[in-house]
Amino acid sequence: MKLAPGGQPVDFSRGAAHVVAMIDARLAELRSEEQATLFDREAERARKAEETRKEATATLLKYSGVPDRYHGATLAGWQPQGDKEAIQKPKMIAWAAGVDMAGSASAVWIGPPGTGKTHLGCGLLRDRFQVGKDGYYTTAKGYTDRIKNSYRQDSPESSTDVLQRFASVPVLVIDEVGRQFEAKSEELYFFELINERYNKRRPTLFLSNLSDEEFRTFVGSAVMDRLKEGGGRFLPFNWESRRI
Repeated sequence: MKLAPGGQPVDFSRGAAHVVAMIDARLAELRSEEQATLFDREAERARKAEETRKEATATLLKYSGVPDRYHGATLAGWQPQGDKEAIQKPKMIAWAAGVDMAGSASAVWIGPPGTGKTHLGCGLLRDRFQVGKDGYYTTAKGYTDRIKNSYRQDSPESSTDVLQRFASVPVLVIDEVGRQFEAKSEELYFFELINERYNKRRPTLFLSNLSDEEFRTFVGSAVMDRLKEGGGRFLPFNWESRRI
């Protein structure tokens, strides 16, 4: 008695057709087992890749300045509520999609508190982190405070280090633009940052509770000139607060 593939006995007395059928059936089983093994391997590779992506995103978030509250925020997955939000979302997505292009314009998202500016600005960064791109979040005061702290004798970084760190990041989100600076020097620090990013052709996203006109007055003509020349885009968040 001879054996078919897999060790099963073959009864040749039943004819060649029976033998061929048995062999074909066993070969089909082997192919199925091989495909299942390949599927399992691909599934495991995909699982590990997803774990790596999540770990990388978490690491980037940790050092991005994004507040813990907004670590789960996303721009791409944000669901508009009402026509005004639905009209503006494609504009936000379009700007975010083009920020890595040479000479990309900066943007200003302005509107009352609670309309989602911080959530969406941080969500934009998180969306970037998920595909391995860099970005950073700060408030205007957070940046100027870091510059001031760099002048302390025990500071691990110089003012130049701070400026270059914030000026060089591919996309910088500056929140709370409009809170009054405590000293003239803070205005200068802010302008130096905007000017440096302008010279490096790095896009900046400004988030502010001010009106359009108030924003222009606050940042001053020098910053506004750079925004205009670079094709800066103002996007109004002209809907009711979501916190109500």
